[in-house]
Amino acid sequence: MSAMDERDVEERKKTGQTMDAPPPPGNLPRPEEVIAAVYGRISTLREAGKTPSSIVLPPALYRIIQDYRARLGESPREVPDYLGKYEMFGLPLYTDSCTAIVIRTRPGSSGAVAQ
Repeated sequence: MSAMDERDVEERKKTGQTMDAPPPPGNLPRPEEVIAAVYGRISTLREAGKTPSSIVLPPALYRIIQDYRARLGESPREVPDYLGKYEMFGLPLYTDSCTAIVIRTRPGSSGAVAQ
């Protein structure tokens, strides 16, 4: 199990999310799993009184999300969209050489980063 998978399992235990088996080594998660992991972490931070400010994904996960978004197409203007080209759940979406999903929080929130 990769370090990212281990962190996801630990995060799911903390938040009470369903414990699905992690993907086999070498396989990337489905886009829905990445989106659910991001949403779960954002929710956990908000419940702890922290204010998420941005999302940073490893390059492979960022590509999965961008490919998924491209397959879905754009929502009509009047329909709110949780997944924009450069944002997710209303937060800016970035990629970096990190190895796990990172949710940055606003200065002044107790705790700066959730992984």
